[in-house]
Amino acid sequence: MRGHRINYWPSLADMILSILIIVLILGFVQNVCTTAERFQAVSAERRDEEAWREVDAENARLRGQVAEMESRLRDLAVELERLRELETAYRRDKPPIITLDEARGYSFRTASAALSEEFARAIDGEIIPRLCGIFEEYGVDVVEVIGHTDGQPAGRGIGNLDVALESVAAGVLPVEALVFGSNADLGLMRAVAVARRLRESGRLAGHVQIRVYSAAQLLLPDGTMSPPYRNDDPSRRRIELRFTKLTP
Repeated sequence: MRGHRINYWPSLADMILSILIIVLILGFVQNVCTTAERFQAVSAERRDEEAWREVDAENARLRGQVAEMESRLRDLAVELERLRELETAYRRDKPPIITLDEARGYSFRTASAALSEEFARAIDGEIIPRLCGIFEEYGVDVVEVIGHTDGQPAGRGIGNLDVALESVAAGVLPVEALVFGSNADLGLMRAVAVARRLRESGRLAGHVQIRVYSAAQLLLPDGTMSPPYRNDDPSRRRIELRFTKLTP
């Protein structure tokens, strides 16, 4: 029995080798887990960096859009100011239209071109000073006196304007000498009466020209064409004063 000893070294060696293998395996697994955790952490950091880069890029894009919009708003403000200046200049260069209608007391005697006393006083005390101001402010030198009537039939179709109009306009004959045969005649006669009052006042500058016209019943107070309408309408019986400029 003594000659047969049991050899434990192979078993011990196997056991040690197995332990070493297990240790190596555990170490490898631990390293793999650590590496995975590190990779996940790095990936998260990279994702965060990428997300922030995307946010920064979006903010930069939005800032660019805001800057572009601000530039456009500044351009629009400049254009708006230019348009306002043009509008102001246009209004300054375009004189007003003065309307003297019967509804507001600027009337003539019935079926006549003779001025009522109230109308004559208004021309002297109100209209002429206003005209002088317009001539000075706008530099115009022509006033157009336009007679308008309503649509009621006027006259009997026989007038004497063809033979007497020039003499009345020149002041040789009185306005009452005219006989109208239509609304066109009546509108022209009344424009002549107002023009004579303006001219005879002697208060308008010598270079100012006065021209007379008749629109008869064709135009409504808003400037549109009138449909056939034969009723009494004081607002349509009016004198319009318009202004133009001949001299540069």
